[in-house]
Amino acid sequence: MKKLIFALVAVLFAGFTFISCDKKDKNLESVSESDLIGKWQLVSETRNGKKTSVPELFVIELTSDHKVYQTNQQEKHVNVGEWSLNGTTCNIAIFGECKVTELTSSKLVIVINDEGDELVMEFKRL
Repeated sequence: MKKLIFALVAVLFAGFTFISCDKKDKNLESVSESDLIGKWQLVSETRNGKKTSVPELFVIELTSDHKVYQTNQQEKHVNVGEWSLNGTTCNIAIFGECKVTELTSSKLVIVINDEGDELVMEFKRL
């Protein structure tokens, strides 16, 4: 009976160990340019761990010819620049150098070190 209980506890422990692993725990080693291409709307911004307000309808578009377009509904303007990618390090004209920390078909998270401040920007794909 003791062996059966021990085996059951061992199986449960192993199951919980695998279930508790989260995809966010894995560091991205590289990002595909084709996964970045598209329109992305800013949904949240955090500076040094504190949420900040985000502009209404702040959208960036990354194109296959390495152009970046940024529109902001509040200021009604469009900025045009270029972007590049090396592994997980991005250089986007309007942000400068940033690191892609999460990328799915619907979500993009980048981290920018801005003069000692850490800015985390989360986008959703449009």
